[in-house]
Amino acid sequence: MRQWLRVWMSAVMVVVASQAASAATFTVDSTVDKVDAKPGDGKCATDVGQCTLRAAIQEANEGGGGTINLGPGTYTLSIKPDGALPLAATGDLDLYGALTLNGADAKTTIVDGGGLDRVFSVQVAARVTISDVTIRNGKAPAGEDGGCVENYGDLTLVDVT
Repeated sequence: MRQWLRVWMSAVMVVVASQAASAATFTVDSTVDKVDAKPGDGKCATDVGQCTLRAAIQEANEGGGGTINLGPGTYTLSIKPDGALPLAATGDLDLYGALTLNGADAKTTIVDGGGLDRVFSVQVAARVTISDVTIRNGKAPAGEDGGCVENYGDLTLVDVT
């Protein structure tokens, strides 16, 4: 009985470790700004099945992190801030967990705040790497800092304009 329990516990630990090691990867296929239809289901999909930047971030946040790949294009935020809605559903893109966001190239991959809010807000204890993008047209709320990026976590920027 004791050996069976030890084998069972070892198997459980292997399964848990493999799930933790396999963070999700999302490839954004739309430049529109739309929310994920069902945050937390592991699928980056809006109500019409597109994977948007906002939807990918919502899914990554729910899963504790992951990798988001952006192709060339301008990803303009258009959903006005609304403090009553959770996480990255409106306004800036709140980043949680261990997240890597890769653009194609800073000249061709642009994340634009649309002048509505800041662009990214890296939350406490988040470990975020953003590479090969241009971040522009963010606007900090009145009396606050961080027009394009607000950072309370561990943020690495690589080839970012």
